[in-house]
Amino acid sequence: MEGSCSFFYLSDSQNTMNKNPIGLHILFAFLGLGISLLLLGVGAQFIIEIQRYDTYNDDGDLLAGTAFCIGGIVCLIFSIALILRLDWARIAFQVLLILGGIVWLTFMVFLAADSPRAWAVITGMAAAGVMVVIFGVLFLESAYFQQDLRKGHPPGKDHWDILDQ
Repeated sequence: MEGSCSFFYLSDSQNTMNKNPIGLHILFAFLGLGISLLLLGVGAQFIIEIQRYDTYNDDGDLLAGTAFCIGGIVCLIFSIALILRLDWARIAFQVLLILGGIVWLTFMVFLAADSPRAWAVITGMAAAGVMVVIFGVLFLESAYFQQDLRKGHPPGKDHWDILDQ
């Protein structure tokens, strides 16, 4: 009977995932890095369009491009701080999520005023934005995340020793 289940059973010597697990703070930081790259790309696109069509530029486009770029830089800084396990990074991400949720809901209200017939789509997008904010705040407040953030590097091991295993 043991031979039939050997395909699904991995002993500790065969299981390499347990040697160097990726912490929850790293996973959330990668999510933050992806969002920061997205925000920087959108902001850069606004600024490039202003430069390309200089005679038709709008002050709102410049403001939007600057806001996206500032949001991307702030998210990038918070992600790097989370990777470095700085204590304030978790609180900063929570504040950023809540402010992002407020901006998202404000955007949805303006979008609903412009297109009253698309209420179902706008309501779904607003609910999705609120769920992302709630998930992010609860994830950052979880005991597992806080324990992982406080754990630090294993004592006596250099990062080069871990990579060589």
